[in-house]
Amino acid sequence: MKKLLQISIVVPPSIQIPTPGREFLLRTPIEGVSYIATTIKNSGYPVRIVDCRGTNWSVPDVADKLKSSDVIALATYVDSFPFTIELTDMLKQNNTATPVIIGGPLVSSMPNILMENLKADYAVIGEGEMTVLELLDAIVNNNYDRIKNIEGIAYRDTDGKTIYTQRRKEMEDLDCLPNVDLSLWPSVKEKNQIPEIGFTSSRGCHQHCHFCYKLYRRVRYQSPARFGVHISELVKKHDIKYAYINDLTFVANRERAIGLCNELAKTGINWSCSTRVENMDLELLKTMRRAGCTDIWYGIESVDQEVLDANNKRTTIEQIETAVKLTNQAGIKVMGNFIVGLLGETEESLDKMIKFIERREVIPCSIKYLTPFPGSYIYDYALKKGLIKNEIDYLHHLARKKVNAEDDEIVNCTDLPDQVLRDAFRRIRKITLERSAELNRIRAGKDVVS
Repeated sequence: MKKLLQISIVVPPSIQIPTPGREFLLRTPIEGVSYIATTIKNSGYPVRIVDCRGTNWSVPDVADKLKSSDVIALATYVDSFPFTIELTDMLKQNNTATPVIIGGPLVSSMPNILMENLKADYAVIGEGEMTVLELLDAIVNNNYDRIKNIEGIAYRDTDGKTIYTQRRKEMEDLDCLPNVDLSLWPSVKEKNQIPEIGFTSSRGCHQHCHFCYKLYRRVRYQSPARFGVHISELVKKHDIKYAYINDLTFVANRERAIGLCNELAKTGINWSCSTRVENMDLELLKTMRRAGCTDIWYGIESVDQEVLDANNKRTTIEQIETAVKLTNQAGIKVMGNFIVGLLGETEESLDKMIKFIERREVIPCSIKYLTPFPGSYIYDYALKKGLIKNEIDYLHHLARKKVNAEDDEIVNCTDLPDQVLRDAFRRIRKITLERSAELNRIRAGKDVVS
């Protein structure tokens, strides 16, 4: 290297209303950013994270904090577009020579739109660890001829035209990922303890639900042993008490799930996970409970079979009922994710959802109106139906969304009036607020894992 560059990674603010029980995810270190920052640091570059969540910084304030940076990288999320466009405009206005890189789920789902409308020099599309290292190496050595051969990026040529390189193949072996250095986060530098955090042991999902955007095309796993080493190190270093295992499907493989439980049990922490309702049995659930699992966040979405089928959910009502029954028998709280306004939604299907939730076997932890996320089937559907008329305007709409709020803006993909959806949402939300105290009691340690 000719010189070491100061790399700054910017995490945008969020105005989201937190899902009860997962409020900490809006302030704790973000795993994806942690991996990118750690990878850059391990390669010898000075790197810092500028975390704008929970701050009152204006965009000029953030731009001022970035003045000493040689390269600026911005994470992009579905609710961050207005901040990102304003910041990139200001950065380029202040110093056109400083390279600006954008990465993350939003630019990976719609790179054309973002590169056309943001004054960024480069976009990292898809999995970023190897891509960002190759890109930084080309930048630091002024080897711009090499950039066109870097897989997984978009860049501007000398005429200002956006060029897209070949898609990078996804990493095969997740055991090669580094142990994340969470001390790169400002909050962790100030106080080493991290009471609650999110971990992931896999990337991708084996299903193709119409409402979901998948950043990764294939499912890949970290071995339970490697995951255990990583988790144990972080728990000891940061005195972690609780973890949310953020795999899209924790129980995709039963044997592997038991291996993960064995590793988590060694740490002594309480934890929860997300998974689908299939593949659940009482023996497995009791193993999870003994390992410290306090609650499972099931992607139920609807309890009407026609609605599930219309949205390519590939689960049955029988599987939902079995998972709920067995999870309660095992002494684990059932946290349900529900979506109001799925394709094919009717007043009857909404009534089924409300009656199902009223049975008290489920805590409706997350209740959302159907949101067409960029890159999903539903997004393309909404575009074709004219429900999304302007994609830039829609990105501003996404930034205003208030998940878990009755008065949230709706992109109505059903034949029902908006008010019918809002009435159902209000009834379920009332139950959510009443029962979320149960999860808070668990987190406070009053419900001890046996």
